[in-house]
Amino acid sequence: MRGRQHQTQQANVRALILPLALGLTLGACRMLDASAPISFEPIVYTSPGDVEVPVSTQRSSGSMSVMLIGDSLSVGPFGDRMLAYFRQKLDPSQYVIYASCGSSPESWLKDSPDFITPCGFRMVTARESWKTDYHDGKKPRPVRTPKLASIISKSRPPQLVIVQMGTNWMDEFVGASDLSGDLKKIIIRKFITEIRAKTTPYVQIVWILPPDSSKYSSRLKDAVDRWINDCARELKFKTINTRGFTDRYVKGKSGADGVHLNAAAGHEWANGVIKRLPKITSSVVSQTSAL
Repeated sequence: MRGRQHQTQQANVRALILPLALGLTLGACRMLDASAPISFEPIVYTSPGDVEVPVSTQRSSGSMSVMLIGDSLSVGPFGDRMLAYFRQKLDPSQYVIYASCGSSPESWLKDSPDFITPCGFRMVTARESWKTDYHDGKKPRPVRTPKLASIISKSRPPQLVIVQMGTNWMDEFVGASDLSGDLKKIIIRKFITEIRAKTTPYVQIVWILPPDSSKYSSRLKDAVDRWINDCARELKFKTINTRGFTDRYVKGKSGADGVHLNAAAGHEWANGVIKRLPKITSSVVSQTSAL
């Protein structure tokens, strides 16, 4: 009798559990359904800089650590090529990449309003590698650009910081008569100061000047280069003048919009940068190891 009661109880439990388990499984399948529509309403993801990034104890033959911070050009083909180069030369714990479409240096400063990019973001750390970008004509989900101090503090302290920004400033000054750039120089000074406040005493900073573009006048392109170079001389960081790394920008050949580079031109631009990095970072290399 007791045995039959026990069997009956087990059957009752199974009768309760199986539908529940089936319901959970079907629910999970619905949540993971790839065909489900993705909302492109103004959803703001938590800043990737707020995610704790573990520092791997595994090292390559040296201890070089690199951070690349950029705009949409680093979300695109230039960033693809730089990531491939880092993967070839460094352990995953030795490099991070953050790139935010539409960003300028002020977008990353802690005292500036949050910048939410509507057009693409790339994040590469020891833990994860992902990016959002246009796909089949659909806009990517908005992402809140992390603050510079945050991403540095949550990463392995970089000994080389590569900055790829400046092109988005040109949109602000199209048709402007005053190109002195005094306010932008203040921003550059703040940007460099924040890097040095959070990194090693001998951090090397290399600023990649914008590539050629057909959308902006030579006067405007020269002005942005001048602002950055003036601050580089004052604050003792390095710049790479990259406008000659590719053929003169021809819309429809170099890219589609007069600013952004296609895969071929973007990789060519990155290769020119890569060739100059070992020479420019020699003072860091002497203390660590070459890229």
